[in-house]
Amino acid sequence: MLTDNYSLSKSRLVSLLSRLRNDPRVPKEYHAVIQEQVNTGVVERVEEDGPGEVGEVHYLAHHPVVCQGKQTTKVRVVYDASAKKSGGPSLNDCLYSGPPLSETIADVPVRFRCHKTALVGDLEKAFLMISIAEDDRDALRFLWFDDPFSEEPKIIVFRFARVAFGLSSSPFLLNATLKHHIMMYENEDPELVQKLLQSLYVDDIIYGDSDDIGAYKLYIKAKSRLAEGGFNARKFVSNSKKLMSQIKENERLLENSCHGSQSIKSKENSETVMEEDESYAKSATHSGSALPATEKVLGVHWNTEEDQLVLDLKEVREDSSLDALRPTKCDVARITSKIYDPMGFITPVTVKMKLLCQSLCKKKMGWDEVLDETSRKIWRNRLKSLKEAEPIRVPRCYFFGVAGRVRSTSPQGFCDAPVNAYAAVVYLKIETVDETYLKFVMSKTRVAPLVEQTIPRLELLSALILARLISHIRSVLEEFIPISHVTCWSDSEVALYWIRGEDREWKQFV
Repeated sequence: MLTDNYSLSKSRLVSLLSRLRNDPRVPKEYHAVIQEQVNTGVVERVEEDGPGEVGEVHYLAHHPVVCQGKQTTKVRVVYDASAKKSGGPSLNDCLYSGPPLSETIADVPVRFRCHKTALVGDLEKAFLMISIAEDDRDALRFLWFDDPFSEEPKIIVFRFARVAFGLSSSPFLLNATLKHHIMMYENEDPELVQKLLQSLYVDDIIYGDSDDIGAYKLYIKAKSRLAEGGFNARKFVSNSKKLMSQIKENERLLENSCHGSQSIKSKENSETVMEEDESYAKSATHSGSALPATEKVLGVHWNTEEDQLVLDLKEVREDSSLDALRPTKCDVARITSKIYDPMGFITPVTVKMKLLCQSLCKKKMGWDEVLDETSRKIWRNRLKSLKEAEPIRVPRCYFFGVAGRVRSTSPQGFCDAPVNAYAAVVYLKIETVDETYLKFVMSKTRVAPLVEQTIPRLELLSALILARLISHIRSVLEEFIPISHVTCWSDSEVALYWIRGEDREWKQFV
Protein backbone atom coordinates (compact mmCIF):
# COMPACT_ATOMS: atom_id res chain seq x y z
CA MET A 1 0.00 0.00 0.00
CA LEU A 2 1.27 3.49 -0.85
CA THR A 3 2.47 5.57 2.09
CA ASP A 4 1.80 9.27 2.71
CA ASN A 5 4.66 10.99 0.87
CA TYR A 6 3.27 14.54 0.73
CA SER A 7 5.89 15.91 3.16
CA LEU A 8 8.72 14.18 1.27
CA SER A 9 7.52 15.58 -2.06
CA LYS A 10 7.15 19.05 -0.54
CA SER A 11 10.67 19.07 0.91
CA ARG A 12 12.11 17.95 -2.43
CA LEU A 13 10.14 20.69 -4.18
CA VAL A 14 11.62 23.38 -1.93
CA SER A 15 15.10 21.98 -2.53
CA LEU A 16 14.41 21.90 -6.29
CA LEU A 17 13.41 25.58 -6.36
CA SER A 18 16.62 26.66 -4.64
CA ARG A 19 18.65 24.72 -7.20
CA LEU A 20 16.67 26.09 -10.14
CA ARG A 21 17.26 29.67 -9.03
CA ASN A 22 21.02 29.17 -9.44
CA ASP A 23 20.46 29.34 -13.21
CA PRO A 24 17.93 32.03 -14.20
CA ARG A 25 17.16 30.39 -17.57
CA VAL A 26 16.11 26.96 -16.27
CA PRO A 27 13.18 28.01 -13.99
CA LYS A 28 11.54 29.90 -16.86
CA GLU A 29 11.71 26.93 -19.24
CA TYR A 30 10.76 24.52 -16.45
CA HIS A 31 7.65 26.52 -15.58
CA ALA A 32 6.80 26.87 -19.29
CA VAL A 33 6.88 23.08 -19.76
CA ILE A 34 4.41 22.54 -16.91
CA GLN A 35 2.15 25.36 -18.11
CA GLU A 36 2.10 23.88 -21.60
CA GLN A 37 1.08 20.52 -20.13
CA VAL A 38 -1.74 22.26 -18.26
CA ASN A 39 -2.92 24.07 -21.40
CA THR A 40 -2.89 20.90 -23.49
CA GLY A 41 -4.71 18.79 -20.88
CA VAL A 42 -1.76 16.56 -20.07
CA VAL A 43 -2.00 17.58 -16.39
CA GLU A 44 -4.87 19.13 -14.47
CA ARG A 45 -5.03 21.18 -11.30
CA VAL A 46 -6.38 19.61 -8.10
CA GLU A 47 -8.58 22.10 -6.28
CA GLU A 48 -8.90 20.36 -2.92
CA ASP A 49 -6.59 21.28 -0.03
CA GLY A 50 -4.47 18.88 1.96
CA PRO A 51 -2.39 15.83 1.05
CA GLY A 52 -5.34 13.52 0.27
CA GLU A 53 -6.29 10.04 1.43
CA VAL A 54 -3.37 7.76 2.29
CA GLY A 55 -3.10 4.73 0.02
CA GLU A 56 -5.02 6.27 -2.86
CA VAL A 57 -3.03 9.46 -3.34
CA HIS A 58 0.65 9.67 -4.25
CA TYR A 59 2.92 12.59 -5.09
CA LEU A 60 5.67 12.38 -7.68
CA ALA A 61 8.86 14.30 -7.04
CA HIS A 62 10.44 15.81 -10.14
CA HIS A 63 13.63 17.46 -11.36
CA PRO A 64 15.00 18.95 -14.59
CA VAL A 65 17.23 17.30 -17.17
CA VAL A 66 18.94 19.85 -19.40
CA CYS A 67 19.78 18.60 -22.91
CA GLN A 68 21.76 21.34 -24.65
CA GLY A 69 22.19 19.25 -27.79
CA LYS A 70 18.44 18.85 -28.38
CA GLN A 71 16.86 20.76 -31.25
CA THR A 72 13.42 20.78 -29.59
CA THR A 73 12.96 20.69 -25.80
CA LYS A 74 16.19 21.57 -24.01
CA VAL A 75 14.72 21.30 -20.48
CA ARG A 76 12.73 18.19 -19.62
CA VAL A 77 10.76 17.57 -16.46
CA VAL A 78 11.57 14.08 -15.16
CA TYR A 79 9.27 12.49 -12.57
CA ASP A 80 10.60 10.13 -9.90
CA ALA A 81 8.23 7.22 -9.37
CA SER A 82 10.88 5.16 -7.55
CA ALA A 83 11.16 7.41 -4.47
CA LYS A 84 10.40 5.68 -1.17
CA LYS A 85 9.56 6.94 2.29
CA SER A 86 10.16 5.22 5.63
CA GLY A 87 10.75 1.84 4.04
CA GLY A 88 7.39 1.87 2.28
CA PRO A 89 6.98 0.90 -1.36
CA SER A 90 7.50 3.32 -4.21
CA LEU A 91 4.85 3.87 -6.85
CA ASN A 92 6.86 1.77 -9.32
CA ASP A 93 6.90 -1.07 -6.78
CA CYS A 94 3.09 -1.09 -6.87
CA LEU A 95 2.72 -0.96 -10.64
CA TYR A 96 2.58 -3.89 -13.04
CA SER A 97 5.34 -3.41 -15.60
CA GLY A 98 3.73 -5.71 -18.13
CA PRO A 99 5.41 -8.06 -20.61
CA PRO A 100 7.95 -6.66 -23.09
CA LEU A 101 6.17 -5.84 -26.35
CA SER A 102 8.97 -3.94 -28.12
CA GLU A 103 11.19 -5.45 -30.75
CA THR A 104 14.62 -6.62 -29.57
CA ILE A 105 16.88 -3.58 -29.85
CA ALA A 106 19.52 -5.50 -31.82
CA ASP A 107 16.95 -6.70 -34.39
CA VAL A 108 15.98 -3.18 -35.42
CA PRO A 109 19.36 -2.14 -36.93
CA VAL A 110 19.70 -5.56 -38.62
CA ARG A 111 16.42 -4.92 -40.46
CA PHE A 112 17.30 -1.27 -40.99
CA ARG A 113 20.42 -2.25 -42.94
CA CYS A 114 18.50 -4.46 -45.39
CA HIS A 115 16.85 -1.53 -47.18
CA LYS A 116 18.43 0.64 -49.87
CA THR A 117 16.11 3.53 -49.00
CA ALA A 118 15.97 4.13 -45.25
CA LEU A 119 13.38 6.14 -43.33
CA VAL A 120 13.27 7.05 -39.63
CA GLY A 121 10.95 9.26 -37.58
CA ASP A 122 9.31 9.44 -34.19
CA LEU A 123 5.95 9.91 -32.50
CA GLU A 124 5.45 13.32 -30.94
CA LYS A 125 5.03 13.06 -27.14
CA ALA A 126 3.81 9.49 -27.56
CA PHE A 127 3.35 8.72 -23.85
CA LEU A 128 1.32 11.87 -23.32
CA MET A 129 -1.20 10.83 -25.98
CA ILE A 130 -2.58 8.03 -23.77
CA SER A 131 -5.23 8.96 -21.20
CA ILE A 132 -5.30 7.76 -17.59
CA ALA A 133 -8.56 6.57 -16.03
CA GLU A 134 -9.90 9.31 -13.77
CA ASP A 135 -9.96 7.01 -10.73
CA ASP A 136 -6.18 6.45 -11.06
CA ARG A 137 -5.08 10.04 -11.56
CA ASP A 138 -4.68 10.86 -7.87
CA ALA A 139 -1.78 8.40 -7.71
CA LEU A 140 0.01 10.68 -10.20
CA ARG A 141 -0.13 13.97 -8.35
CA PHE A 142 2.80 16.38 -8.13
CA LEU A 143 3.51 19.74 -6.51
CA TRP A 144 4.50 22.97 -8.20
CA PHE A 145 4.21 26.73 -7.61
CA ASP A 146 1.69 29.23 -8.91
CA ASP A 147 4.56 31.66 -9.56
CA PRO A 148 8.08 30.26 -9.01
CA PHE A 149 9.57 33.73 -9.59
CA SER A 150 7.86 35.45 -6.65
CA GLU A 151 9.43 35.84 -3.22
CA GLU A 152 6.90 33.56 -1.51
CA PRO A 153 5.39 31.28 -4.16
CA LYS A 154 2.28 29.31 -3.28
CA ILE A 155 2.37 25.52 -3.65
CA ILE A 156 -0.39 24.10 -5.84
CA VAL A 157 -1.27 20.49 -6.66
CA PHE A 158 -1.47 18.98 -10.15
CA ARG A 159 -2.16 15.47 -11.34
CA PHE A 160 -1.52 13.67 -14.61
CA ALA A 161 -4.40 12.97 -16.95
CA ARG A 162 -2.07 11.18 -19.39
CA VAL A 163 0.62 8.51 -19.04
CA ALA A 164 3.71 10.00 -17.40
CA PHE A 165 7.17 9.06 -18.60
CA GLY A 166 9.14 7.54 -15.73
CA LEU A 167 6.57 4.99 -14.54
CA SER A 168 7.63 1.36 -14.80
CA SER A 169 4.38 0.58 -16.62
CA SER A 170 4.63 3.41 -19.17
CA PRO A 171 6.52 1.49 -21.92
CA PHE A 172 4.02 -1.37 -21.74
CA LEU A 173 1.05 1.00 -21.85
CA LEU A 174 2.45 2.77 -24.93
CA ASN A 175 3.40 -0.42 -26.77
CA ALA A 176 0.09 -2.12 -25.95
CA THR A 177 -1.90 0.92 -27.08
CA LEU A 178 0.02 1.22 -30.35
CA LYS A 179 -0.26 -2.49 -31.05
CA HIS A 180 -4.00 -2.50 -30.30
CA HIS A 181 -4.58 0.47 -32.57
CA ILE A 182 -2.45 -0.87 -35.45
CA MET A 183 -4.02 -4.35 -35.29
CA MET A 184 -7.40 -2.77 -36.01
CA TYR A 185 -6.26 -2.56 -39.67
CA GLU A 186 -5.09 -6.19 -39.90
CA ASN A 187 -7.92 -7.32 -42.17
CA GLU A 188 -7.90 -4.13 -44.22
CA ASP A 189 -4.14 -3.85 -44.80
CA PRO A 190 -2.16 -6.79 -43.31
CA GLU A 191 1.06 -5.78 -45.08
CA LEU A 192 1.03 -2.34 -43.45
CA VAL A 193 0.32 -3.85 -40.03
CA GLN A 194 3.28 -6.21 -40.27
CA LYS A 195 5.66 -3.51 -41.51
CA LEU A 196 4.51 -0.96 -38.97
CA LEU A 197 4.80 -3.32 -36.01
CA GLN A 198 8.34 -4.23 -37.11
CA SER A 199 9.22 -0.56 -37.61
CA LEU A 200 8.22 0.71 -34.16
CA TYR A 201 10.58 0.69 -31.21
CA VAL A 202 8.80 2.49 -28.33
CA ASP A 203 8.18 5.90 -29.97
CA ASP A 204 10.71 5.56 -32.82
CA ILE A 205 9.81 4.58 -36.40
CA ILE A 206 12.70 2.84 -38.16
CA TYR A 207 12.05 1.42 -41.59
CA GLY A 208 13.03 1.41 -45.25
CA ASP A 209 12.29 -0.15 -48.61
CA SER A 210 13.96 -1.19 -51.82
CA ASP A 211 13.12 2.17 -53.45
CA ASP A 212 11.77 5.65 -52.69
CA ILE A 213 8.23 4.82 -53.80
CA GLY A 214 7.85 1.94 -51.33
CA ALA A 215 9.24 4.03 -48.48
CA TYR A 216 6.94 6.94 -49.35
CA LYS A 217 3.93 4.63 -49.41
CA LEU A 218 4.69 3.46 -45.90
CA TYR A 219 5.19 7.06 -44.74
CA ILE A 220 1.78 8.11 -46.11
CA LYS A 221 -0.07 5.11 -44.70
CA ALA A 222 1.72 5.10 -41.34
CA LYS A 223 1.16 8.81 -40.79
CA SER A 224 -2.51 8.48 -41.66
CA ARG A 225 -3.20 5.38 -39.53
CA LEU A 226 -1.28 6.67 -36.53
CA ALA A 227 -3.03 10.04 -36.76
CA GLU A 228 -6.37 8.26 -36.48
CA GLY A 229 -5.20 6.97 -33.10
CA GLY A 230 -4.10 10.43 -31.96
CA PHE A 231 -0.36 9.96 -32.65
CA ASN A 232 1.59 12.46 -34.73
CA ALA A 233 4.43 10.85 -36.70
CA ARG A 234 7.05 13.53 -37.37
CA LYS A 235 10.73 14.42 -37.82
CA PHE A 236 11.26 12.00 -40.69
CA VAL A 237 14.78 11.58 -42.03
CA SER A 238 16.02 9.54 -44.99
CA ASN A 239 19.18 8.91 -46.97
CA SER A 240 17.21 9.80 -50.12
CA LYS A 241 17.00 13.52 -50.87
CA LYS A 242 14.23 12.88 -53.36
CA LEU A 243 12.15 11.11 -50.71
CA MET A 244 12.86 13.85 -48.19
CA SER A 245 11.65 16.54 -50.57
CA GLN A 246 8.42 14.60 -51.04
CA ILE A 247 7.90 14.23 -47.30
CA LYS A 248 8.59 17.92 -46.65
CA GLU A 249 6.12 18.91 -49.35
CA ASN A 250 3.46 16.61 -47.94
CA GLU A 251 4.08 17.90 -44.40
CA ARG A 252 3.63 21.45 -45.70
CA LEU A 253 0.35 20.52 -47.36
CA LEU A 254 -0.86 18.80 -44.20
CA GLU A 255 0.00 21.84 -42.14
CA ASN A 256 -1.97 24.05 -44.49
CA SER A 257 -4.86 21.58 -44.52
CA CYS A 258 -5.26 21.97 -40.75
CA HIS A 259 -6.94 25.30 -41.56
CA GLY A 260 -9.03 23.90 -44.39
CA SER A 261 -10.79 20.79 -45.51
CA GLN A 262 -7.87 18.96 -47.13
CA SER A 263 -7.32 15.58 -45.45
CA ILE A 264 -4.19 13.54 -44.83
CA LYS A 265 -5.17 11.25 -47.71
CA SER A 266 -4.61 13.97 -50.30
CA LYS A 267 -1.51 12.19 -51.53
CA GLU A 268 -2.47 8.56 -51.28
CA ASN A 269 -1.31 7.81 -54.82
CA SER A 270 2.40 7.90 -54.10
CA GLU A 271 3.58 6.75 -57.56
CA THR A 272 1.92 9.75 -59.22
CA VAL A 273 3.20 12.10 -56.56
CA MET A 274 6.78 10.87 -56.95
CA GLU A 275 6.66 11.54 -60.69
CA GLU A 276 4.93 14.91 -60.40
CA ASP A 277 7.32 16.22 -57.75
CA GLU A 278 10.58 15.03 -59.26
CA SER A 279 11.28 18.57 -60.43
CA TYR A 280 10.63 19.80 -56.88
CA ALA A 281 13.26 17.39 -55.55
CA LYS A 282 15.81 18.70 -58.02
CA SER A 283 15.02 22.31 -57.25
CA ALA A 284 15.26 21.64 -53.51
CA THR A 285 18.69 20.12 -54.00
CA HIS A 286 19.94 23.02 -56.10
CA SER A 287 18.50 25.61 -53.74
CA GLY A 288 20.82 24.46 -50.99
CA SER A 289 18.43 22.44 -48.80
CA ALA A 290 20.41 19.53 -47.38
CA LEU A 291 19.79 16.59 -45.12
CA PRO A 292 21.13 16.79 -41.57
CA ALA A 293 24.73 15.60 -41.33
CA THR A 294 23.96 12.94 -38.72
CA GLU A 295 20.93 11.51 -36.99
CA LYS A 296 20.72 9.07 -34.11
CA VAL A 297 19.03 5.73 -34.72
CA LEU A 298 18.56 4.02 -31.36
CA GLY A 299 21.68 5.71 -30.07
CA VAL A 300 23.85 4.97 -33.13
CA HIS A 301 24.90 7.91 -35.30
CA TRP A 302 23.72 7.73 -38.91
CA ASN A 303 25.40 9.93 -41.51
CA THR A 304 22.53 10.45 -43.94
CA GLU A 305 24.70 12.11 -46.60
CA GLU A 306 27.12 9.19 -46.90
CA ASP A 307 24.55 6.64 -45.66
CA GLN A 308 26.94 5.30 -43.05
CA LEU A 309 26.57 4.16 -39.45
CA VAL A 310 29.20 5.96 -37.40
CA LEU A 311 30.48 4.78 -34.04
CA ASP A 312 32.37 7.65 -32.44
CA LEU A 313 33.78 7.46 -28.92
CA LYS A 314 33.93 11.25 -28.70
CA GLU A 315 31.41 11.43 -25.86
CA VAL A 316 33.42 8.90 -23.87
CA ARG A 317 36.72 10.64 -24.59
CA GLU A 318 35.34 13.98 -23.43
CA ASP A 319 34.46 12.63 -19.98
CA SER A 320 36.30 14.84 -17.49
CA SER A 321 37.20 11.88 -15.23
CA LEU A 322 39.34 10.22 -17.92
CA ASP A 323 42.37 12.14 -16.71
CA ALA A 324 41.78 11.41 -13.02
CA LEU A 325 45.08 10.88 -11.21
CA ARG A 326 43.56 8.36 -8.82
CA PRO A 327 40.99 6.33 -10.78
CA THR A 328 38.68 4.00 -8.85
CA LYS A 329 36.79 0.85 -9.73
CA CYS A 330 33.67 3.01 -10.02
CA ASP A 331 35.40 5.17 -12.68
CA VAL A 332 36.33 2.10 -14.70
CA ALA A 333 32.81 0.65 -14.58
CA ARG A 334 31.18 3.98 -15.40
CA ILE A 335 33.39 4.71 -18.43
CA THR A 336 32.97 1.14 -19.68
CA SER A 337 29.18 1.36 -19.44
CA LYS A 338 29.17 4.59 -21.49
CA ILE A 339 30.41 2.73 -24.58
CA TYR A 340 27.24 1.96 -26.51
CA ASP A 341 27.74 -0.60 -29.26
CA PRO A 342 24.60 -2.72 -29.89
CA MET A 343 25.93 -4.17 -33.16
CA GLY A 344 29.34 -5.13 -31.78
CA PHE A 345 31.35 -2.93 -34.14
CA ILE A 346 34.14 -2.41 -31.59
CA THR A 347 34.07 -5.59 -29.50
CA PRO A 348 37.92 -5.79 -29.53
CA VAL A 349 37.83 -2.56 -27.50
CA THR A 350 34.87 -3.31 -25.25
CA VAL A 351 36.03 -6.82 -24.30
CA LYS A 352 39.31 -5.41 -23.00
CA MET A 353 37.39 -2.98 -20.82
CA LYS A 354 35.23 -5.85 -19.53
CA LEU A 355 38.32 -7.90 -18.75
CA LEU A 356 39.73 -5.05 -16.66
CA CYS A 357 36.45 -4.83 -14.73
CA GLN A 358 36.55 -8.57 -14.15
CA SER A 359 40.14 -8.41 -12.86
CA LEU A 360 39.11 -5.74 -10.35
CA CYS A 361 36.26 -7.96 -9.17
CA LYS A 362 38.69 -10.84 -8.73
CA LYS A 363 40.79 -8.61 -6.48
CA LYS A 364 37.61 -7.81 -4.48
CA MET A 365 38.21 -4.09 -4.75
CA GLY A 366 35.61 -1.67 -3.36
CA TRP A 367 33.75 0.74 -5.65
CA ASP A 368 35.60 3.78 -4.34
CA GLU A 369 38.93 2.06 -3.87
CA VAL A 370 41.82 3.51 -5.89
CA LEU A 371 43.31 1.14 -8.48
CA ASP A 372 46.63 -0.51 -7.72
CA GLU A 373 49.67 0.36 -9.81
CA THR A 374 49.31 -2.60 -12.22
CA SER A 375 45.61 -1.96 -12.85
CA ARG A 376 46.23 1.77 -13.16
CA LYS A 377 48.83 1.13 -15.87
CA ILE A 378 46.40 -1.09 -17.81
CA TRP A 379 43.66 1.53 -17.39
CA ARG A 380 45.89 4.28 -18.79
CA ASN A 381 46.66 2.13 -21.84
CA ARG A 382 42.95 1.54 -22.39
CA LEU A 383 42.24 5.27 -22.12
CA LYS A 384 45.06 6.05 -24.53
CA SER A 385 43.55 3.75 -27.17
CA LEU A 386 40.14 5.35 -26.58
CA LYS A 387 41.53 8.85 -27.07
CA GLU A 388 43.39 7.84 -30.24
CA ALA A 389 40.49 5.89 -31.76
CA GLU A 390 39.10 7.28 -35.00
CA PRO A 391 35.36 7.08 -35.70
CA ILE A 392 34.36 3.74 -37.22
CA ARG A 393 32.20 4.05 -40.33
CA VAL A 394 30.17 1.14 -41.65
CA PRO A 395 27.92 1.31 -44.74
CA ARG A 396 24.35 1.23 -43.46
CA CYS A 397 22.97 -0.92 -46.29
CA TYR A 398 24.38 -4.42 -46.73
CA PHE A 399 24.15 -3.99 -50.51
CA PHE A 400 26.06 -0.69 -50.64
CA GLY A 401 28.74 -0.99 -53.33
CA VAL A 402 27.47 -4.37 -54.56
CA ALA A 403 27.58 -4.40 -58.37
CA GLY A 404 25.77 -6.86 -60.60
CA ARG A 405 22.93 -9.27 -60.08
CA VAL A 406 22.95 -10.98 -56.68
CA ARG A 407 23.03 -14.77 -57.02
CA SER A 408 22.99 -15.77 -53.33
CA THR A 409 23.25 -14.38 -49.82
CA SER A 410 24.38 -16.46 -46.87
CA PRO A 411 25.34 -15.64 -43.25
CA GLN A 412 28.85 -16.76 -42.37
CA GLY A 413 29.73 -17.07 -38.68
CA PHE A 414 33.11 -17.34 -36.97
CA CYS A 415 33.86 -18.19 -33.34
CA ASP A 416 37.04 -18.30 -31.30
CA ALA A 417 38.25 -18.31 -27.70
CA PRO A 418 41.56 -17.27 -26.15
CA VAL A 419 42.27 -17.88 -22.46
CA ASN A 420 40.18 -15.11 -20.90
CA ALA A 421 37.28 -14.49 -23.33
CA TYR A 422 35.29 -15.95 -26.20
CA ALA A 423 33.57 -14.34 -29.15
CA ALA A 424 31.40 -14.81 -32.24
CA VAL A 425 30.97 -12.68 -35.35
CA VAL A 426 28.56 -12.95 -38.29
CA TYR A 427 29.10 -11.62 -41.81
CA LEU A 428 26.70 -11.59 -44.74
CA LYS A 429 28.27 -13.20 -47.81
CA ILE A 430 26.82 -11.70 -50.98
CA GLU A 431 27.70 -13.46 -54.25
CA THR A 432 27.08 -11.81 -57.59
CA VAL A 433 27.84 -13.05 -61.08
CA ASP A 434 31.33 -11.51 -61.02
CA GLU A 435 32.33 -10.97 -57.38
CA THR A 436 31.86 -11.93 -53.72
CA TYR A 437 31.27 -9.39 -50.94
CA LEU A 438 31.43 -9.78 -47.15
CA LYS A 439 29.38 -7.39 -45.00
CA PHE A 440 29.71 -7.19 -41.23
CA VAL A 441 26.41 -7.89 -39.44
CA MET A 442 26.97 -8.34 -35.70
CA SER A 443 29.37 -9.71 -33.09
CA LYS A 444 29.13 -10.84 -29.49
CA THR A 445 31.79 -11.29 -26.81
CA ARG A 446 31.85 -12.80 -23.34
CA VAL A 447 34.56 -12.77 -20.71
CA ALA A 448 35.56 -16.21 -19.48
CA PRO A 449 33.94 -17.40 -16.24
CA LEU A 450 35.75 -16.67 -12.99
CA VAL A 451 36.12 -20.42 -12.51
CA GLU A 452 38.97 -21.29 -14.86
CA GLN A 453 37.95 -23.30 -17.93
CA THR A 454 39.94 -25.27 -20.47
CA ILE A 455 40.44 -23.83 -23.96
CA PRO A 456 38.24 -26.51 -25.63
CA ARG A 457 35.40 -25.67 -23.22
CA LEU A 458 35.72 -21.96 -24.04
CA GLU A 459 35.78 -22.84 -27.76
CA LEU A 460 32.54 -24.77 -27.25
CA LEU A 461 31.02 -21.76 -25.47
CA SER A 462 32.04 -19.53 -28.38
CA ALA A 463 30.36 -21.99 -30.77
CA LEU A 464 27.24 -21.86 -28.62
CA ILE A 465 26.90 -18.06 -28.74
CA LEU A 466 27.63 -18.17 -32.49
CA ALA A 467 24.89 -20.75 -33.06
CA ARG A 468 22.39 -18.61 -31.14
CA LEU A 469 23.51 -15.39 -32.82
CA ILE A 470 23.50 -16.65 -36.40
CA SER A 471 20.19 -18.46 -35.94
CA HIS A 472 18.55 -15.29 -34.67
CA ILE A 473 20.11 -13.13 -37.41
CA ARG A 474 18.94 -15.57 -40.06
CA SER A 475 15.35 -15.40 -38.82
CA VAL A 476 15.47 -11.58 -39.00
CA LEU A 477 17.17 -11.37 -42.42
CA GLU A 478 14.88 -13.93 -44.06
CA GLU A 479 12.01 -11.45 -43.81
CA PHE A 480 13.76 -9.26 -46.42
CA ILE A 481 16.63 -11.24 -47.98
CA PRO A 482 16.52 -14.79 -49.43
CA ILE A 483 19.03 -16.89 -47.48
CA SER A 484 20.58 -19.78 -49.42
CA HIS A 485 22.47 -21.45 -46.55
CA VAL A 486 24.28 -20.81 -43.26
CA THR A 487 27.89 -21.71 -42.44
CA CYS A 488 29.61 -21.61 -39.05
CA TRP A 489 33.39 -21.80 -38.69
CA SER A 490 35.59 -22.86 -35.77
CA ASP A 491 39.31 -23.65 -35.55
CA SER A 492 38.85 -26.03 -32.60
CA GLU A 493 38.75 -29.69 -33.69
CA VAL A 494 37.83 -30.79 -30.17
CA ALA A 495 34.81 -28.50 -30.10
CA LEU A 496 33.79 -29.66 -33.59
CA TYR A 497 33.99 -33.33 -32.54
CA TRP A 498 31.89 -32.51 -29.48
CA ILE A 499 29.29 -30.80 -31.65
CA ARG A 500 29.16 -33.56 -34.26
CA GLY A 501 29.68 -36.53 -31.97
CA GLU A 502 26.94 -39.17 -31.86
CA ASP A 503 28.81 -42.35 -30.92
CA ARG A 504 29.01 -41.80 -27.19
CA GLU A 505 27.39 -39.90 -24.33
CA TRP A 506 29.23 -36.70 -23.51
CA LYS A 507 29.69 -35.15 -20.09
CA GLN A 508 26.98 -32.85 -18.80
CA PHE A 509 28.89 -29.64 -19.69
CA VAL A 510 29.18 -30.65 -23.35
